[in-house]
Amino acid sequence: MNRPLTRVPAALQAKFNAIAQATDVFSNQHLKHECRKRICLAKDGA
Repeated sequence: MNRPLTRVPAALQAKFNAIAQATDVFSNQHLKHECRKRICLAKDGA
């Protein structure tokens, strides 16, 4: 099994930021606080 990334490679940073922003918008509109918190923890670990 591959280890998860601890950093986003520079070449992918812009795409990661766009996905993270879209995830934040979706989460804020459709998910409860606890689920949003878990997504932020997973995202911030990248």
